[in-house]
Amino acid sequence: MGDCDPTSCGSINDISYPFWIEGQQPDYCGYPGFSVNCSDGIPYLQMPYGDGRILDIFYDNESIRLSEADLLDYVCLNSTFIVDSPFAGLPFNISAVNKKLLFRNCSREQDGSFGSRCGPRTIYVAYIEDDYFKPDPPISKDCRTAKLPVSGYAGAESHDYEKLVEHGYLLDWEAPNCTECRASEGQCGYDRSNNNFMCICRDRIHRISCSEFLTQLGVLFHLKLLTPR
Repeated sequence: MGDCDPTSCGSINDISYPFWIEGQQPDYCGYPGFSVNCSDGIPYLQMPYGDGRILDIFYDNESIRLSEADLLDYVCLNSTFIVDSPFAGLPFNISAVNKKLLFRNCSREQDGSFGSRCGPRTIYVAYIEDDYFKPDPPISKDCRTAKLPVSGYAGAESHDYEKLVEHGYLLDWEAPNCTECRASEGQCGYDRSNNNFMCICRDRIHRISCSEFLTQLGVLFHLKLLTPR
C-alpha cells in the first residue's frame, strides 16, 4: 500500500480514486478517463475542447466542478453552431443542477439576451437559471444556438457570461464505487488488464473490500450455528 495514497495538487487536496495524477501515481490508482495533470500547482482534467481546470471534487455525490477557458473561444470561432455541447461524454455526464448559457447566432436581438461581439458578427447570450435539462425558451427560426452548462452564482445576469463560464460547471461521474473499500481501510484501484475494480489491502488485493474474508467467515459461522445437529 502507499502508491495510491490521496495526493494534493495546488488548492485541491486529497485527490484519490477514481482520479489519479499522471507522473505521480501508477494508472491503476484511478479509473480510465480520470487522469489528472498537475501543472504548476493547477490540476487539469482532459476534456474534448481542452483541459478543464478542476475547481472542486465532491466525492460524496460523485461530481466535479470544472472551468474551461477554451469554451468561449470554441463557441465564438466555430461558424457552425451546435445544438448542445457534447463535451461531457462518458464517464461524465452534465449535472442537472447546472444552469445554462445560451449563445444565439441570430440576425436580430432576442428578448432577454445580451449582445456581444464575436469576430465579425454579434452573438446574443442568455443566462437561464432553470435546471439545465429543462426546455429552452422559444427563439426565432433563423437562430442557431450553442448551450453551455454553468453552475451559476447569486445575482448573475446574461452580461456576466464570461464570469459564469470561469466559475465553472458541474459534471457527475460514473465509476465503480469505492465506499466499501475505503471503509475497510483499503485503497481503491482499477485493474486495466482485466477491467475490474480492485481494493488494495495490506495483505493482498481484494475484489470489493479488505474485510471480505472476515465477512465470509462470519457468514459461514452463522450458517454453521443454524445447521441442525
